[in-house]
Amino acid sequence: MNVSKILSFFTFPQNVICEKSSLTDRYAKFYIGPFDKGISTTVANSLRRFFLSSIPGYAISAVSIDGIVHEFSPIEGAKEDYTDFVLNLKQVRLKLLSESDKKEVFIHLKGEGVFKSGDLSKFDSDIVVLNPDLVLLTLNKDADIRIKIIITYGRGFALADEIAKNINEIGLIPIDALYSPIEKVNFNIETVRYGVSFFERIVLEVETDGTISPIDAYKIVVEVFKASFRNISDIDISDIEPSYSADKNLMDIREMVKKLSSSVDELNLSSKISNILKESGINTVYDLVSKHKEELKFKSFGKKSIEEVEEKLKEWNLGIGMHLPKEVIEEFENDRRNV
Repeated sequence: MNVSKILSFFTFPQNVICEKSSLTDRYAKFYIGPFDKGISTTVANSLRRFFLSSIPGYAISAVSIDGIVHEFSPIEGAKEDYTDFVLNLKQVRLKLLSESDKKEVFIHLKGEGVFKSGDLSKFDSDIVVLNPDLVLLTLNKDADIRIKIIITYGRGFALADEIAKNINEIGLIPIDALYSPIEKVNFNIETVRYGVSFFERIVLEVETDGTISPIDAYKIVVEVFKASFRNISDIDISDIEPSYSADKNLMDIREMVKKLSSSVDELNLSSKISNILKESGINTVYDLVSKHKEELKFKSFGKKSIEEVEEKLKEWNLGIGMHLPKEVIEEFENDRRNV
């Protein structure tokens, strides 16, 4: 088989251009081409999926506060309760200068003030926080709080239940960890002229959280992309056991994500309950099912309200505080980042 002769029928990209005028520490626009018609879309879709799933990063994956063993407890000396604190920690975007895989940080807060994410660097200079103005705790004059947080290096999204398997310390509470530094990836296909012929090129926009530059992220993705295809040209002819089709499972995941992305209005709750939920920051079905009953203690939202919500969610085969598979959460987070 003359491979060179076959390849001569195709046009392959000559270079990649990063637009200088729009380049920042967090955003880049790449122009990749030329491609024969139709191939660019296949490549662009693959690149996008690699960006969203392949780049590792840092996240806070566990926390403990002296004297507190339950995640729904109040924090003496702070306006926020433990649940609020954990939700705030999930939003912290950071990296470690040492590039170590794990870091334990010990924090002592005393007296009135505001503890922000940027203050983490005061307790360990190895930490660089990219959203330093995020408020973690609001302290009163009686505050005397000792906190331990665990920062880990990982890829994709890790559920608290998964992280808990590696925790043996009493009082250390696992946190859902979003390791991916990629905020958004979009692309479109342009028709361009090279010489006398028309081809396609990819216009790829990449936005990161600042812990990695979009150019470095692109380089990582290309290396992972190449490594994924490196050995698939080697074919072994042998017997193999049949595997079950994953099509149905994939359809189930997409259907679940569609439900979770729906507005709470689509549950057909009473207008009073729907309004209370939205006023409390619960706008989607995902926001609702990811809460525990203890977190739904709003004003004028009692037992009957919770029963109505549970009944409506049951019709969708969902429930308050339900365990969501990792694959569903990853797909949901990817879709939400690219809205």
